[in-house]
Amino acid sequence: MQFQLTLPDGEYYRIQPQINNVNLLELTNDGPNTLYYGQVLQTVNVVGNIVSGSPVVTLTDRAGSPLQGMDVSGTGLAANSRILSVHGNKMTLDKDATATADGVAISCDATFDDATGIPIEVGVTKSFTSAIYRDFLQRGFELYTLGTGGTVVRILKLEN
Repeated sequence: MQFQLTLPDGEYYRIQPQINNVNLLELTNDGPNTLYYGQVLQTVNVVGNIVSGSPVVTLTDRAGSPLQGMDVSGTGLAANSRILSVHGNKMTLDKDATATADGVAISCDATFDDATGIPIEVGVTKSFTSAIYRDFLQRGFELYTLGTGGTVVRILKLEN
């Protein structure tokens, strides 16, 4: 099976083995930008208490697992804040809260980050087999690009 994907900048194509049952995936990056593969985390919503002038959020309700590097937003949080660490019910941000409040709804958003994605340069063909990349094929992963204008990916083989 062969087909072509055009990935716009900041969008991703998800490989989900529980749906696709993938044993072999072979692809080529036709460019014009670098392609990345890796885990793209989903948005997590939490509730916490904040104190003006402090970067520490005391989590009171965790529907998911906020992780280091996620962007956060919520009433009383500085714009463009990011998670530095999470330990137990304490989440430390890179910026201080701008207000004091309890029960603040906080959205923790994953970002496309070339520091955590593994690059596939233009013109390179990459093979993911169950023998070598079993973890990616079993858990699933995303293909994405960060370059303006996106990139074109040719799927050369996709076998169940």
